[in-house]
Amino acid sequence: MRDTPWHLFPVSALAVIWFLFSGLDYVMTQMRVEGYLALFTEPQITYFTDLPIWVNAAWAIGVWLGLLGAVLLLYNQKTAPVPLALSFAGMGLASLWFTALSDPLMVAVTGPLGLVVIWGATLVGLIFWVYARAQRQNDMLD
Repeated sequence: MRDTPWHLFPVSALAVIWFLFSGLDYVMTQMRVEGYLALFTEPQITYFTDLPIWVNAAWAIGVWLGLLGAVLLLYNQKTAPVPLALSFAGMGLASLWFTALSDPLMVAVTGPLGLVVIWGATLVGLIFWVYARAQRQNDMLD
Protein backbone atom coordinates (compact mmCIF):
# COMPACT_ATOMS: atom_id res chain seq x y z
CA MET A 1 0.00 0.00 0.00
CA ARG A 2 1.36 3.42 -0.94
CA ASP A 3 1.35 6.50 1.23
CA THR A 4 -0.52 9.58 0.08
CA PRO A 5 2.05 12.30 -0.63
CA TRP A 6 2.13 15.08 1.95
CA HIS A 7 1.54 17.74 -0.69
CA LEU A 8 -1.70 16.31 -2.09
CA PHE A 9 -3.99 17.86 0.53
CA PRO A 10 -2.52 21.40 0.50
CA VAL A 11 -2.37 21.55 -3.30
CA SER A 12 -5.89 20.19 -3.77
CA ALA A 13 -7.28 22.46 -1.01
CA LEU A 14 -5.63 25.43 -2.72
CA ALA A 15 -7.18 24.32 -6.02
CA VAL A 16 -10.64 24.11 -4.43
CA ILE A 17 -10.24 27.60 -2.94
CA TRP A 18 -8.96 28.96 -6.27
CA PHE A 19 -11.89 27.59 -8.23
CA LEU A 20 -14.40 28.65 -5.56
CA PHE A 21 -13.21 32.24 -5.95
CA SER A 22 -13.32 31.82 -9.74
CA GLY A 23 -16.88 30.52 -9.41
CA LEU A 24 -17.82 33.47 -7.22
CA ASP A 25 -16.47 35.87 -9.86
CA TYR A 26 -18.39 34.04 -12.56
CA VAL A 27 -21.69 34.00 -10.64
CA MET A 28 -21.42 37.61 -9.51
CA THR A 29 -20.75 38.69 -13.11
CA GLN A 30 -23.48 36.51 -14.64
CA MET A 31 -26.05 37.56 -12.03
CA ARG A 32 -24.94 41.17 -12.51
CA VAL A 33 -24.62 41.77 -8.78
CA GLU A 34 -24.54 45.52 -8.48
CA GLY A 35 -22.17 45.69 -5.52
CA TYR A 36 -19.65 43.45 -7.25
CA LEU A 37 -19.87 45.19 -10.61
CA ALA A 38 -19.32 48.51 -8.85
CA LEU A 39 -15.67 47.46 -8.71
CA PHE A 40 -15.47 47.82 -12.50
CA THR A 41 -15.74 50.72 -14.91
CA GLU A 42 -18.83 50.98 -17.11
CA PRO A 43 -16.94 49.80 -20.24
CA GLN A 44 -15.60 46.81 -18.28
CA ILE A 45 -19.07 45.89 -17.07
CA THR A 46 -20.42 46.01 -20.61
CA TYR A 47 -17.45 44.02 -21.92
CA PHE A 48 -17.75 41.19 -19.38
CA THR A 49 -21.53 40.95 -19.32
CA ASP A 50 -22.04 40.96 -23.10
CA LEU A 51 -19.74 38.08 -24.06
CA PRO A 52 -20.48 35.84 -27.04
CA ILE A 53 -22.19 32.66 -25.87
CA TRP A 54 -19.25 30.44 -26.76
CA VAL A 55 -16.83 32.60 -24.74
CA ASN A 56 -19.22 32.54 -21.82
CA ALA A 57 -19.43 28.75 -22.18
CA ALA A 58 -15.63 28.45 -22.28
CA TRP A 59 -15.40 30.59 -19.15
CA ALA A 60 -18.05 28.44 -17.41
CA ILE A 61 -16.21 25.25 -18.40
CA GLY A 62 -12.99 26.72 -17.07
CA VAL A 63 -14.58 27.56 -13.73
CA TRP A 64 -16.97 24.70 -13.00
CA LEU A 65 -14.96 21.79 -14.40
CA GLY A 66 -11.96 23.24 -12.58
CA LEU A 67 -13.90 23.13 -9.33
CA LEU A 68 -15.05 19.57 -10.04
CA GLY A 69 -11.48 18.49 -10.79
CA ALA A 70 -10.18 20.20 -7.66
CA VAL A 71 -12.77 18.43 -5.49
CA LEU A 72 -11.93 15.10 -7.13
CA LEU A 73 -8.26 15.77 -6.44
CA LEU A 74 -9.08 16.64 -2.82
CA TYR A 75 -10.79 13.25 -2.55
CA ASN A 76 -7.77 11.57 -4.15
CA GLN A 77 -9.66 10.45 -7.27
CA LYS A 78 -7.74 9.34 -10.36
CA THR A 79 -10.38 10.98 -12.59
CA ALA A 80 -9.35 14.47 -11.37
CA PRO A 81 -7.06 15.27 -14.34
CA VAL A 82 -9.89 14.96 -16.89
CA PRO A 83 -12.07 17.88 -15.71
CA LEU A 84 -8.92 19.87 -14.90
CA ALA A 85 -7.70 19.40 -18.50
CA LEU A 86 -11.09 20.51 -19.85
CA SER A 87 -11.03 23.46 -17.45
CA PHE A 88 -7.62 24.52 -18.75
CA ALA A 89 -8.86 24.19 -22.34
CA GLY A 90 -11.93 26.32 -21.56
CA MET A 91 -9.87 29.04 -19.90
CA GLY A 92 -7.35 28.90 -22.73
CA LEU A 93 -10.07 29.45 -25.34
CA ALA A 94 -11.61 32.29 -23.36
CA SER A 95 -8.17 33.87 -22.85
CA LEU A 96 -7.41 33.61 -26.55
CA TRP A 97 -10.65 35.42 -27.39
CA PHE A 98 -10.06 38.13 -24.76
CA THR A 99 -6.50 38.65 -25.95
CA ALA A 100 -6.64 38.33 -29.73
CA LEU A 101 -10.16 37.99 -31.11
CA SER A 102 -12.50 40.31 -29.23
CA ASP A 103 -13.41 43.75 -30.49
CA PRO A 104 -12.25 45.73 -28.65
CA LEU A 105 -9.41 43.63 -27.27
CA MET A 106 -9.52 43.17 -23.52
CA VAL A 107 -6.32 45.17 -23.02
CA ALA A 108 -8.10 48.25 -24.41
CA VAL A 109 -10.83 47.86 -21.77
CA THR A 110 -8.85 46.66 -18.74
CA GLY A 111 -5.29 47.72 -19.45
CA PRO A 112 -2.34 45.33 -19.15
CA LEU A 113 -3.49 44.09 -15.73
CA GLY A 114 -6.44 42.36 -17.38
CA LEU A 115 -4.06 40.31 -19.53
CA VAL A 116 -2.03 39.37 -16.47
CA VAL A 117 -5.18 38.25 -14.67
CA ILE A 118 -6.68 36.22 -17.53
CA TRP A 119 -3.44 34.53 -18.55
CA GLY A 120 -2.46 34.08 -14.90
CA ALA A 121 -5.74 32.24 -14.30
CA THR A 122 -5.08 30.08 -17.35
CA LEU A 123 -1.56 29.31 -16.12
CA VAL A 124 -2.86 28.34 -12.68
CA GLY A 125 -5.35 26.00 -14.36
CA LEU A 126 -2.50 24.43 -16.32
CA ILE A 127 -0.46 23.95 -13.16
CA PHE A 128 -3.32 22.19 -11.35
CA TRP A 129 -3.94 19.92 -14.36
CA VAL A 130 -0.25 19.02 -14.73
CA TYR A 131 -0.03 18.33 -10.98
CA ALA A 132 -3.11 16.06 -11.01
CA ARG A 133 -1.87 14.25 -14.10
CA ALA A 134 1.53 13.66 -12.50
CA GLN A 135 -0.12 12.29 -9.37
CA ARG A 136 -2.20 9.90 -11.47
CA GLN A 137 0.80 8.82 -13.53
CA ASN A 138 2.74 8.17 -10.33
CA ASP A 139 -0.20 6.05 -9.10
CA MET A 140 -0.87 8.40 -6.17
CA LEU A 141 -4.62 8.75 -6.87
CA ASP A 142 -7.24 6.09 -6.18
